[in-house]
Amino acid sequence: MARNHANSNENQTSSSWQPVQPTSHEERVRYRQRQFTPIIGSVVETGNDFRTSARPAQSAATSPASSTGHSWAPSRATAQAEAARSGSAPSKTLRPRPSRRSAAKKAAHRTPPTSPSARPRAASSSAGTGHALAAAIMGALAILVAPSSWFFAFVLAAIALAQASKAKKLGTRAAVGRAIGVLGIVAAALALVASGFAGLDDLFDGRSYLQPVESYEDATDASDEVLGMFSTNGSEARVEELARAQFDKLTNPDEDTIDRVAAQLDAYMQEVYGFTHADLGLDPTESARWALEGSTYSLSSVFAFDDDKEGSAYADVTVRDISSLDAALWDAVSSVDSRTLEELRNNPADLEVVASAYRDVLQSTPEMKDRFVDIQFKLEDGEWVLDEDYWDKTLDNLYHL
Repeated sequence: MARNHANSNENQTSSSWQPVQPTSHEERVRYRQRQFTPIIGSVVETGNDFRTSARPAQSAATSPASSTGHSWAPSRATAQAEAARSGSAPSKTLRPRPSRRSAAKKAAHRTPPTSPSARPRAASSSAGTGHALAAAIMGALAILVAPSSWFFAFVLAAIALAQASKAKKLGTRAAVGRAIGVLGIVAAALALVASGFAGLDDLFDGRSYLQPVESYEDATDASDEVLGMFSTNGSEARVEELARAQFDKLTNPDEDTIDRVAAQLDAYMQEVYGFTHADLGLDPTESARWALEGSTYSLSSVFAFDDDKEGSAYADVTVRDISSLDAALWDAVSSVDSRTLEELRNNPADLEVVASAYRDVLQSTPEMKDRFVDIQFKLEDGEWVLDEDYWDKTLDNLYHL
């Protein structure tokens, strides 16, 4: 029997285990153990006890442990049989220790997975609520803005409906915002219709802004009221007083203003054509009186700055269009036989042709034109006075050929 066991042990160490027909109770237990439990160690029989001992070292290619990945431990049946034979309590059975990877997998499965759609659904619900609220706000603004601007009311109402549509796509009800947006469109439409009727009323009453302004005389009173509101100190009041007195010289010209305008007309004639009023046998003051006739003005604004010692006044003026004098001179000079200025001066007949054309214009009533001009004042020794040089420039801007 010992020999058989020795042979058996030699066979176990030399080659893999081969099953044999069990003949005793111990061999049947060992057979069941080897049949259902991977063989990592060898079973050594000592008397009536079984114990495990490590098998000889094997190569990684033939080691059953490397192929199975588990360490061997005696089965529960073997432990109970040993306890029954020895009459003692069975020792604690050694269990294979799980690897870190398998333990991590088991721990991961213990926590129930959360629903993947829970968080996106909450986010979409929040976004839908925001769109619904934005629709209500935009619709309310459209209703409030409609009386003053129907265009912006339409824009706000359209934004409200768009926000309501986005909220609906995200699963949020936006009936309130949609209803307010529709009311905003209705309010904008009513404001548009009302503004159209108001424009027609102004057109039928003769107050349309498309009609041209014929004169600034009717606006004088209104400009006086505006200037009264904005005149806040004594300097501005003084400059306004001086400015009115100066512009009055255009409507009721004095000799000084007539002489200034006459000098400018004569200087332009000599600069452009090479001859003067005297060469044509004309008086330049007559041309100046003709140019100043029928002028009107409306004071627009007045400014006075004591620190800079400068003041200014702006006005809308209506004066004669004296470009007709220039056109008459050009046509007459082009029609005479003289080809040079020297020939014209030495040819009385040609000079008379030019002078006759000029006098014909002075006998006519030309069209009026609207201009916007300003005059300047200076603060000298605590007194506001007219800037004479700037006044000449203003006249030059109004009356030139």
